[in-house]
Amino acid sequence: MIKLAVILLVAIAIFRWAFGFWPWELAKGPDIGARRLAAARRTLGVSARADRTEVLAAHRLAITRVHPDRGGSAQKVHEVDAARDVLLADLGEAVHPAASDGEVSRDDDASHDEPEVKDSTSDADR
Repeated sequence: MIKLAVILLVAIAIFRWAFGFWPWELAKGPDIGARRLAAARRTLGVSARADRTEVLAAHRLAITRVHPDRGGSAQKVHEVDAARDVLLADLGEAVHPAASDGEVSRDDDASHDEPEVKDSTSDADR
């Protein structure tokens, strides 16, 4: 019985050395975030190394295929938009809600924070 326990411990140690993780970690399955990213990549048809430009181009192409005006459905459009948002968030970018046509606005642009200067003179004073 002790021989069996020793053999099991040695096998577990060899597994850890060979693969870099413990055998019981296989039971957890992939990370939820990783599954979400993989599903988003499948939806848009991009690789794991896709950059912002590729994601946006794939999004535009997918929208042309699934848009309701082209025989698609609103649900598919929402899925494609969500896939774009997940991939851009993974790249560290955020989609501005007011941005049109899938354009991305970066949060580091502070030009919108400048106060508006109003002219203190009225038309009647001129």
